Amino acid sequence: KRLLQKYPLLKVNLRSYLEERADVLLGTSGDPVISVGGRGRRPSDPTLRKVTALERVDERHATILFIFRTVERALKRADATTRRLVEMHYFEGRTLTAASAHLGIHRVKATRMVQAFVNNLERQLSEYLWHEREEGS
Repeated sequence: KRLLQKYPLLKVNLRSYLEERADVLLGTSGDPVISVGGRGRRPSDPTLRKVTALERVDERHATILFIFRTVERALKRADATTRRLVEMHYFEGRTLTAASAHLGIHRVKATRMVQAFVNNLERQLSEYLWHEREEGS
């Protein structure tokens, strides 16, 4: 539920991620850089530098990107009434009573619809987090 309340911030973070990726793509020059290491002087690979920098950016934002995409998919799959209830309650800050009254549905039904949406979203996110934990072990 807290994640849905912070969803608008995820959009801001996603924009930041996309800008950071664009900066890497534009900022990494194509000219080789001579590096001095244990084997003497050798040119570096500009493409490899770019790929490495992009991988670091992607790793930092992977969880946020996954959460954003999961919420977006869940909203697209939800019926129009549930989607609007979630938007009004979590994104616009309205009470569920006010949102359900605005849409002309009973508050108890609205509560059940939103709870089913949240439970589905929770399940999807916990599967991802469980999978991530298993891979990290």
